[in-house]
Amino acid sequence: MRREIEIVIEKVKSWFPKTTAKIEAQANELETKLKETSSHNPLPQKTLKHLRQKIKALPSSAIYQATVEAKLTKALAKWQAEDNVPNTLVVLGNPVEPIELILQQTLTTWQGSNQMMVKSLTWSARPHDYTSISTQLQEVINLSQNNPEQKSPLLFIIPNISWCFLRCVDGLDTIDYLQHSVFQDRSRFWLIGCNNWAWQYLDRVC
Repeated sequence: MRREIEIVIEKVKSWFPKTTAKIEAQANELETKLKETSSHNPLPQKTLKHLRQKIKALPSSAIYQATVEAKLTKALAKWQAEDNVPNTLVVLGNPVEPIELILQQTLTTWQGSNQMMVKSLTWSARPHDYTSISTQLQEVINLSQNNPEQKSPLLFIIPNISWCFLRCVDGLDTIDYLQHSVFQDRSRFWLIGCNNWAWQYLDRVC
């Protein structure tokens, strides 16, 4: 029995050099292919720019839009019918997903906009001067609050809350102001877009 075990062990040992050699050969083959690929001429900048514009112009997923629309309609109905229901809906997405585009395209076809006034933060990115983020957001919110023509409920949209804060000292002043505005004024409903990573950060530090 012992002799049989020794024979099996010897066989297994003999496999390793063959397996190692095979893996090394495959690695060398892959490396050669990668070198050949990298030696090809890169796409011209004009072509890259054109492709990026085409990708950016693609519509967001219809499934995403339908989901956001259904959740928003349900949340608004509960908010208007009950006193102690949250006046916010946060739409979370992956960091690589254009959450602001999804919200924008959803609201373009959303039927509920006929019964509500809709205001949106019109930024397309975080302001370059980070010290002015809080001031700029306050101006937009205060302007919508002081509108004498506003008679119907107001839906206020922040397409991407990542534009409103920085991960540094005093970088959360805008979030503090936004929290205060949401809790203080229940006459408006807030639709906020955010990616999962940013939301986890806010959840931890706030």
